[in-house]
Amino acid sequence: MFKRLFRSKNTEYLPGYSALKANPCRGLPPDLTEMERSESFSARRDALQSALLDTSQRPEIDASLFTELMDSGNGFLSLTLPNGSPCVPIFSTPFRAADYMYTLLSRGPRLQYLCTSTRPL
Repeated sequence: MFKRLFRSKNTEYLPGYSALKANPCRGLPPDLTEMERSESFSARRDALQSALLDTSQRPEIDASLFTELMDSGNGFLSLTLPNGSPCVPIFSTPFRAADYMYTLLSRGPRLQYLCTSTRPL
């Protein structure tokens, strides 16, 4: 009876939407498809893409862009996805990594943060 109340969290499980599992490629609604084919959408997309690729907006080559969680003895934290493949969660900020760790991995081993740039990847 008490087994249900005190069972440990399964950190290998990742939440998912059952509708997406049942029909993973439903396609887009017709009105959204029509909007994406319009000239104004293409112009806006191209403007956003060029703004993101502008060299003045890019961070330095050695700037820390990613945060990984590391176990003290085993290296990077690795999760197993529902299909059985391994996954290394990488976060865009240390705050997101901390939130993930305190929310989903609070009962697991003590983890450390590693902030890296794109160079070692």
